[in-house]
Amino acid sequence: MKKIVKLTESDLTRLVNKIVKEQRREDDPTEDYFKVIDMVANHAMDEEEDLDEVERCINEIYKIMHEAYQDDDLTDEQADEIIDYAKEVVKELESMFDE
Repeated sequence: MKKIVKLTESDLTRLVNKIVKEQRREDDPTEDYFKVIDMVANHAMDEEEDLDEVERCINEIYKIMHEAYQDDDLTDEQADEIIDYAKEVVKELESMFDE
């Protein structure tokens, strides 16, 4: 037996806005960059005893920053957001050399 659900106009508007917002999030190219930066940083943290590996990870993050800067699919604001985040991650990884 099918269930009929009645929606008010405001319910429908809220539902559509929620779907559009989720779609934007899924289409956000910055998320892929953040995920890759996090994966590289987590690998570096796992290999903290091997400072050469940590340095390779830092270099990889710099490459990701360069890719973001060159990516035509990103707005300047999105590229800046990725680069700022990557700089913070690099700063944290470089602190491992100080210890």
